[in-house]
Amino acid sequence: MVLKLCWKGTSADGTEAEGRITIPEVAHDTDPSDYVFEITVDSDSRAKDPIRQVVRTFLSAEIKQVFASFTKDLIDSHSKDVYIDPSQLGTPSHSATSSAISQPEPLKKTGSSASAPKVSESPSAPINTCTLKDTIEFVASGMDVFQALTDPTLVSIWTRSPATISKDIDSNFSLFGGNIQGTVKELVM
Repeated sequence: MVLKLCWKGTSADGTEAEGRITIPEVAHDTDPSDYVFEITVDSDSRAKDPIRQVVRTFLSAEIKQVFASFTKDLIDSHSKDVYIDPSQLGTPSHSATSSAISQPEPLKKTGSSASAPKVSESPSAPINTCTLKDTIEFVASGMDVFQALTDPTLVSIWTRSPATISKDIDSNFSLFGGNIQGTVKELVM
């Protein structure tokens, strides 16, 4: 995602300036120190250089502080209505996800041993769901797309995380550092 911000300021001597900060790529997995800030000043002049310097030094630092909590805020905001069956919970592979997954409470014993406690398979809170449909046209040959989806090096580049995949039927695959796993059942070119 590209983020474009407008700013306006006045220096101590009364010089006014305004401009834009463009951040070419904003992503949940970007380290705040890796963000690039393209700072422009409208009707630029030497008199506006001190204001540009304040924007570059202080405003950029403030934006980086906001981005530092972006991953945690994103998980906190979107994990509230996610239900994961307790039997599917394992050890999280990423420390940021540990706060979003809560362990189930142990079953409480009842006074009577005649009836077993009932375990509900559905969550108590409603789950928000939606259907998402998208059509994408790749400007590439079928073989290039096949290679991009089955070559471990290309898949790792595409997902920006460790990936294990093979072109062998019934082989296991793992994407996004193990967050998506499965078995290759069929390959069609």
